[in-house]
Formats: sequence, structure tokens, C-alpha cells
Amino acid sequence: AYAAARDQASAAHEAMQEAWEDRVSAREAMNREFDARKAAFGEHDSIWAEYTRIRENNSPRIEALRREADDEHREMQTCFENASNAYQYGDKADARSYSEEGREHKARRDELNEEIGELIREIKDAKAYAQMYAPRVDSSAFNQAKADFDAAKSAHEAAQSRFNRLKDQ
Repeated sequence: AYAAARDQASAAHEAMQEAWEDRVSAREAMNREFDARKAAFGEHDSIWAEYTRIRENNSPRIEALRREADDEHREMQTCFENASNAYQYGDKADARSYSEEGREHKARRDELNEEIGELIREIKDAKAYAQMYAPRVDSSAFNQAKADFDAAKSAHEAAQSRFNRLKDQ
């Protein structure tokens, strides 16, 4: 009876050791998959962080340029209205002067709008780059490795419990 119990305990100990080795192996695989997933998230986040940096740097500049372009547009309209009024009253010299000033405001407005367009294109290009090159993080391999580890852990704990029960007997 003692020899049979000893043999059962010995077999249970071997099963527990094998389950432990499976658990260690599964943990190593899970850790590798975790590291791979973490690296993919890091690369993904880095690429999107660059887009965010560009957007956050350009957005306030775009808003300021838009306000300035709106001011230039209003000034242009005022100058052209003044030119028209001066022309109607026969003051051709003032009309020419107002008209010239209006064209200067228009040119400045157009320059500002061109700069705004360039900044917007820079944001759009950065977003397109991020969408194209930021790796899609696939957690399925990690999730499978975690499930395998959890199963190996449960199997080891069951084998350990069985061994402890037989050892106590």
C-alpha cells in the first residue's frame, strides 16, 4: 500500500513538474507576445504623436492667419468702396490711391490664404502618413498566448494540488 502510494505521489510529482515546465514555457511565450505588442503600440503611438505635434503646432498659426486674412479682406473691401465713392465724386487721384491700397490688401490676403493652405496640407499629409504607416496593433497572438498561459497555470495548479493530496496521504 505504501509503495503504491509512493509511486502515485512520484507520478503526480513528475506530472506537476511537467505542468510547471509547460507553465514556464507558456509564460515566456506570453511575455514575448506582450513585448511584440508593446513595441507595435510604441511605433503606432510614435507615428500618431508626430501627426498630433504637427496639428497642434499648425492649428493656432492657421487660426491667427485666418483672422489676419479676414482683416485684410475687410480692409480691401473698405478701400475698394472708398475708391468707388471717390471716383463717383470725381476725385480720380484718391480713387486710384484707394484702389491701389485695396489691391495691396488683396495681395496680402492671398499670401495669407496660401500659407494657411500649406499648413493645412502639412496636417493632412501627416494624417495620411500616420494612417498609412502606423502599424495596426493586432492583439490576437498575445490573447492566444495569454489563454495558453492561463490553461498551463490551471493545469499546473491542479497537478500541484493532486501531488500535495497524494503526498499528505
